[in-house]
This record gives sequence, structure tokens and C-alpha cells, in this order.
Amino acid sequence: MVEYLERIFDFKLFSSSAYEGTPQSFFENDSMWYLVQNALNYSKIFPSIQLLKLYNQLYIDLKFTCDSKHNILSQKKYLEKEVIIVANINWYPGHMAKAKRLMQKEQKNVDIVYELIDSRIPKSSKISNIYDIIGNTPKILIMTKKDMTDEEMALRWVKYYENLGSRVILADLNSDEDILSIVKLTHELAEEIQTKREEKGLLKKDIRVLVMGIPNVGKSTLINKMVGRKVAEVGNRPGVTKGLVWLNTPHGITLLDTPGILWPRLEPREVALNLASFSAIKTEVVDENEIAVHILNKLNKYYPDKLRERYGIVPNPVELDILAAYDTIARSMGAIRGGEVDYEKVSNRIINDIKSGYIKGVVFDHEF
Repeated sequence: MVEYLERIFDFKLFSSSAYEGTPQSFFENDSMWYLVQNALNYSKIFPSIQLLKLYNQLYIDLKFTCDSKHNILSQKKYLEKEVIIVANINWYPGHMAKAKRLMQKEQKNVDIVYELIDSRIPKSSKISNIYDIIGNTPKILIMTKKDMTDEEMALRWVKYYENLGSRVILADLNSDEDILSIVKLTHELAEEIQTKREEKGLLKKDIRVLVMGIPNVGKSTLINKMVGRKVAEVGNRPGVTKGLVWLNTPHGITLLDTPGILWPRLEPREVALNLASFSAIKTEVVDENEIAVHILNKLNKYYPDKLRERYGIVPNPVELDILAAYDTIARSMGAIRGGEVDYEKVSNRIINDIKSGYIKGVVFDHEF
């Protein structure tokens, strides 16, 4: 039995909890759960939507005695809560580490920092170690995607960060009015710098601003809008900008464009899934099925009307039946093959609905 698990999980089990029993008693033995936990924790990660596939494979290979396939389905919740241990994502591409070092080096030349966060994930998208990079440099916190967010909830986050001492602007970066609000606040914060120069008989200078944030938060959109032409590539995907570049604007402000950066470990898991849901990290890093399930659960919890309107799914205030939800979506989009749901196709649809703006007016971070 141990050899079987080592083979299917591609992992050498090191647990001393050996199990000598019949395949039929596999799911009744606590020591075997422990072995599976170790295998899942250190080898392949099985997101919740793939649990059924795993269970069915065990059922086939072990010839587990069971009255019907329905009994396997009934074990799903037990598997989700007791077996699956999801490892923290450790993902820190080389260009991010390099960018952080370069920003620390340039920090002495910077007058003000623009920190951009996605207003749909205003907690998850905030750089956790930002003061290690910017020190005491004055900062404007720009909450982007105003046109895509739940504005009532986003304004609660504005107030939260203001109470912590931040200067905050909730902005649609495609809005001229919002861009001018950012320019105005920048010059207000720079008044002391300009006054000191005038006292020394010097002319006013362009304010040097470091633009920073996680990937796909809107840095390139902001820069292009402020410069007045396309100088930074914009893409609804992480990792578009790779280097540091100083750019002039007609507003008396010089911008330092930087790559999106993340912290070395994305934890708790909730943060990683929120980032993946809004394209801040690549879907190759987190399983697409798991991202899609996370999105459905968030909609069910906070925006049940959107779940009903977009997918025809009846929300459940206690817990959403994910398999039933996938079945409903699959039938509406023709993703049933041979009587089976095409989980990958459904998951891609859910993720793209967020990315393309078909589902908007949401905030996934509700706990301050």
C-alpha cells in the first residue's frame, strides 16, 4: 500500500506510520490519512475541484468496496477538510529581487512614492515590506480599478488606510479627473521641497516619483496617462515591465517606472488566491481550478446576486456546492463531453470573466 501511494504521488514517504492492511480498509485507517497528507503536502497539490478525480483513481486502483459512486461523492467534504494540506506558494522571480535592489538604490533620488494597490483586493495587493524599500519617503496610496470595484466597500478601505496615516486616492486611471487629483496631491506633498529650494534661490524642480506596486495593478496605465503617450506596455497579465526607467511628464513630475514586485512567500493561501483571481500572479503558479473555485466561493459569500445573474447558480449562504455549480456552468456553455464536465474549460471561463470585466463591482478582501 505504501509503495502504491509513493507511485501515484511521485514522492518517497518518510512517515513511520506504516500501514499493513487490505485496500478495502484504506479509507477507514487514520495512519493512511497521515501518509496521504504527507504526500500531498510535499509533492503534488490537489485543488478541491480535482479531489473527485483523485478519489475515483483510488477507487479504481484499490478496488475500494463501495455501494455506489454516490458514496465517493459523499466523502468529498471530508477529503477537503481532513486530507488536503495546501503548501504556501514560494514564488519570487529573479527580476523582482533585482528590481527591489535597484529601487532601494534609487530611493535616495526619490521625492515621493506612488504605491498602487488594486481596490478589489486592497489588502492582498499591498506590498507587505514596502517600508524596507522606501524608508520615510512620503507616499501616496493609489487604489486603482475604481471602475471595476465595489465602490462602497472600497471607500471603507480608503478610510481604513487614512486612519493609519496614509494619503489615499481611489482612482480610475483612465479618468482625466482622477489623474489630475493625483497630480494635485503630489504637488501638495512636495510644497516643502519646493519652498526650501526657493529659500536657497533655486528654481522649482520636477518632482521625482517612484511608481511601485504588485504586477498588473495599473502602473503602466498610470504612467502612460501622465506622460500623455504610450511609453509603458500595458497588459492584463503580470510581468509586463522588467526594468527601471525615468520618464518625464508635462505635470512637473518625473516618474520612475518599476516592475511589479511581490514578497518572497505568498501567505496565507487566501492572499495567493486573491492575487491569482485578479491576474497579479500567473495562473501557472496556482492551479486554475483552485482559482476558479475560490472566485465562485467569494461570489457566493459576498456577491450572491452576481453568481445568480452571470451563471444561473442559486447561492447557498452556508456552502456552495462546487460540483453542482460547475455542472450548471458547463451545461450553459456546452462544456459537457461524454457526459462529463470539462472542468478546465469551465475554470478558464470563470477566471476570464473576472479578467475581462464581465464580473465587476466586487471586492474580495472584506476583513481589515
